[in-house]
Amino acid sequence: MYRKRAYANLTGRRFDVALKDALASIAGDAFLDKAYHCAGRAAYELGRYEDAKGYFEKALESRPRDDKYLKELGQTEVRRNLDLETLQSDYAKL
Repeated sequence: MYRKRAYANLTGRRFDVALKDALASIAGDAFLDKAYHCAGRAAYELGRYEDAKGYFEKALESRPRDDKYLKELGQTEVRRNLDLETLQSDYAKL
């Protein structure tokens, strides 16, 4: 139930609620990879790239060759690295 509602909230761009529902579904969901994927998408949209990376990695533990999960993990790592570079650059300017 939580996983499907999490995806509905993700589609509705209610990322904070989607993340909470996805995490709640992990405890009792037989489709853990989908719950972690949804949590990863929601965390990504909230700008929580380190969390998103962890969730996508968890999804890949269940389905290590899933192209969609691999692609989104890669995009998350690129975005996370860009944010780190920006932070370091901004810090250096201080």
